[in-house]
Amino acid sequence: MIVTQRDKALFEKLHSYAVMTTRQVANTVFPGIELTTTLRRLRKLERDNFIKRNTGLSTYEHSWTLTEKGAKLVSDRPPRWQQSRYLLEHDTKLTALRLALESAGVAQSWIPEHEIRFKVASRHGLEVAKDKLIPDGIMGVDWQGSKESIAIEVELHGKNSRRYFRNFHQYKYKQNILGVWYLTPTPTLARTIEKLWIREVGMNRKPFFYWSLIDEVIEKPLEAIVRSGKDRNALPLIWRPGGALAKLN
Repeated sequence: MIVTQRDKALFEKLHSYAVMTTRQVANTVFPGIELTTTLRRLRKLERDNFIKRNTGLSTYEHSWTLTEKGAKLVSDRPPRWQQSRYLLEHDTKLTALRLALESAGVAQSWIPEHEIRFKVASRHGLEVAKDKLIPDGIMGVDWQGSKESIAIEVELHGKNSRRYFRNFHQYKYKQNILGVWYLTPTPTLARTIEKLWIREVGMNRKPFFYWSLIDEVIEKPLEAIVRSGKDRNALPLIWRPGGALAKLN
């Protein structure tokens, strides 16, 4: 099988995004091409073990991840670890969020969770890395004319308060990030998390706490509302589309 430049572009996307649905692949790598044609190519790449198909989404759509064989053609790093079917909804939603923010120019850089985990493990070792706080991503933004970093947390279901407090305690001392942005499906879940954040961290110090409804951001990012305490602003009024560099120490 001859691997084309477009195939390699797909491998690079999957290496960075970790998992993408068929429609996400079609829109970003195969724009203007019939979906059936895109699917035929994906199946050929799957047959030759460059990519792997995943099932289990509530929409019944397939999602795709990169194999080690595919990763070797575009990177010296292995692909993300085995994709858990229990995290498919979360991970494809995270991909949709990232694509929307990058397309709108709000996310001017993005370090995905699996790359952060790799860096932490390389620096501290695997055992120590297990206890380190790893966000879903670090987004670079333009905030009041300066380059800042925002920790992204996609929260589709609530956790117990003890786990939140443990994470918030670690966030409390990360002065190298501007804030933590929780993306939730409902205001009730977001406000519950915010109350726990206030108890552990407070509201008038870095890192700041932000929350938004994830579907609003995915559908119309430049019209979405970002909330923090009593503040309520349109997303581009807080993080101006431009250029930034994000990193996590």
